[in-house]
Amino acid sequence: TIQREGACNISADGRHLIFTVCGSMGCDLYESRKKGNDWSVPKNLGPKINSSGWDAQPSLSADGRELYFVSERKGGFGGYDIWHSQWEDAGWTQAKNLGPAINTQFDEISPYIHINNQNLYVVSNGYPGFGGYDIYRSEKSDSGWSQPVNLGQLLNDFNDQYSFIVSGDGAIGYYSKEESKNRSRLFKITLPENLITKAKGNIVKGTVLHATTKAPLAAAIELIDLKKTNTL
Repeated sequence: TIQREGACNISADGRHLIFTVCGSMGCDLYESRKKGNDWSVPKNLGPKINSSGWDAQPSLSADGRELYFVSERKGGFGGYDIWHSQWEDAGWTQAKNLGPAINTQFDEISPYIHINNQNLYVVSNGYPGFGGYDIYRSEKSDSGWSQPVNLGQLLNDFNDQYSFIVSGDGAIGYYSKEESKNRSRLFKITLPENLITKAKGNIVKGTVLHATTKAPLAAAIELIDLKKTNTL
């Protein structure tokens, strides 16, 4: 459109897109879903997600049901904070601040939720680091998110590092590094063993067909933990 669209994130099945639209009134998050070969008209995620402030940099979980993003709205801990919402039958839940386990009185930006849905990578200038913005990792447990850990000098230095993402097996990382006021470059890194995620990510995809006509069918898939006999 005549506005600015960017900072998009897509679900693992490639059919649910969250992106940022910025105009004269600030930035909001929008979503579009792919039906067949066509994308739906983008829809504003509404007041449960967006605020009168700056809302951007979405990170969508692989299953499309967890949304992490950055906002400067009131009620946070600092300038920019990481917020979170879940998709339920009635739609997206009211966004909640991830709290002091993740957010500081300074800025937390560029969230990335790994495909395993257990590791969250954030960029912050509020934790002890090497200077400027560094890349950190937090791990989710039953008690919540652990305090972010700096990924070390293999990635971070006195310059600003941004927008870290990591492969499904946790071995390869990609990120942006600011080299001067008007220059940034993309970097790729093979992560050492101590920085590789414990939980790997797996994606299974396929097509459900009619047994006779072979026409594609809509289908609901359940994943069952055989050890706990519960549906995931």
